Amino acid sequence: MAKPLILKLIDKTYKIHQLDKNDYYSLLAYAKTLMPDPIESIKGNLSGLTQRQQDMIIREAMQQKRMPLSIDGPEFQAFLRTPEGIEKIVAIMFQKYQPDMTIDQIWEVQMKAVEELGENYVEGLATEA
Repeated sequence: MAKPLILKLIDKTYKIHQLDKNDYYSLLAYAKTLMPDPIESIKGNLSGLTQRQQDMIIREAMQQKRMPLSIDGPEFQAFLRTPEGIEKIVAIMFQKYQPDMTIDQIWEVQMKAVEELGENYVEGLATEA
């Protein structure tokens, strides 16, 4: 397991978990629960299209349904940039070592870190000595 990163703010120090393979599997499973079924999502959207267009859309939806959601796929990458995805990531990063922190507390620390250290503060963090 990777050593935690150390986030030192003016008033407090936090340990930050570095995401690992298991975290990405967990995020992937969570993302799957939020993704609409490709076949269901096209129902009702085919009227007004030619038969050829409908066939193409249906074929694409069926292919998408058969394809597993992957960590490097565009759907998962888009999920990571949603409020739900970002919230899930920061929760994993903080709650591993501060399990009693609520998501509101985590966001408060996140905002303080951005204010004190900059938007990409995680990139500059070091591990414990």
